[in-house]
Amino acid sequence: MHSPYGVRASDRCEPILALAEQSGMPDATALTGPPDRHLERRGFGVPPWAVAKPSCCRHIVPAMDILLVSDVYFPRVNGVSTSIRVFARNLVRLGHRVTLVAPDYGEPDAQRERDSEFGAGFRVLRLPASRIFFDPEDRLFTAAGLQDAFARLAALHWDVVHVHTPFRAHRLAVRLARALGVPVLAKARTRNGCMRKWHNWACRSFPPW
Repeated sequence: MHSPYGVRASDRCEPILALAEQSGMPDATALTGPPDRHLERRGFGVPPWAVAKPSCCRHIVPAMDILLVSDVYFPRVNGVSTSIRVFARNLVRLGHRVTLVAPDYGEPDAQRERDSEFGAGFRVLRLPASRIFFDPEDRLFTAAGLQDAFARLAALHWDVVHVHTPFRAHRLAVRLARALGVPVLAKARTRNGCMRKWHNWACRSFPPW
């Protein structure tokens, strides 16, 4: 296997959360980076642990090939998209190589603007996705798209897989991580009871492939 960027990480690296653990910051907040300036203008305080320290973290964890997987990303605007963008931005700043798997919304201009905003260290793999009749703003990965993505991604080197949503993206991420024997992390942003109900329904109604 080889890196999608042509450079393989020099060592087997610790999972992404090692950045926070080894730098003495709580949980994954080492990756949140400096807050957007509009928050400062509105008077929100900036806790010390919320500021990324690239000069410190770069010496702690070697550059990694990180795969982010999500059922949603810009141009779909919501909290998940925003959180993924913050993760990607700060991971690239720390010297890591980040690839995001996200739906194709059929909006090439808007997608191109977002997909290229962090330079060569950030790539977005847009998978074919269908509209959801009861949720027109979101998309559902097609089974053919998932099969093709699995074959392509399994041929590459990844140090860690980070999944951000619990639907078809979650199944793709877990299956890929197990096949490659790499760590997989999951990020939850919704009330557990509510998410469990929708996750169980989605798994029954929309098997991935």
